[in-house]
Amino acid sequence: MVQRSTTSISLLLLAISFVWRCIATETSLRVVTREELAVHDGKQNDALWLSILGEVYDVTAGKEYYGENGPYSVFVGKDGSVPFVTGTFTEEEAAKPLSVLEPQQMYGIENWRSFYETEEKYKYIGVLEGVLYDRDGNPTDELLRLRGVLAEAKVEAERREAARKEKIRQRRLKKEAAEQAAQNTASKNGEL
Repeated sequence: MVQRSTTSISLLLLAISFVWRCIATETSLRVVTREELAVHDGKQNDALWLSILGEVYDVTAGKEYYGENGPYSVFVGKDGSVPFVTGTFTEEEAAKPLSVLEPQQMYGIENWRSFYETEEKYKYIGVLEGVLYDRDGNPTDELLRLRGVLAEAKVEAERREAARKEKIRQRRLKKEAAEQAAQNTASKNGEL
């Protein structure tokens, strides 16, 4: 029950974030076609746009990374979400659908999407018409499913992080107890 509640809250927060971004830009939601995105690849147009999880960002300010021959040039002009977590920066990898990824990998992509959302030098353009958003900019069933996967992956990541911290705490306590026992033994031996 708690996990379902957390999932619902996470979905609500994602939706609020999306709506807030639309309001904050003081413009209506812009829907970008694949064709329009493709011309913003630094070759046909000086602007560099990329799409991650169906959100389009202008990354021209990072031309040294995203420009031609840059280490992340594979991301521009398309939605190439998969390489963000696989680390394989090839056109073939960029063409792969999100469905090839595990939930924790999806969570990794969400972290990258969040980076672009909060990085001031990369301007939010709009949403990409296609798999995750329809031509009116509405979320598709696939995006809604994906948001559920992301929310569950976030809960799992938080659970793992809490377990990791607890394990570290237990190790520290065990070490402190061993050090205290050694001090007690040394004190006893010194008193004899």
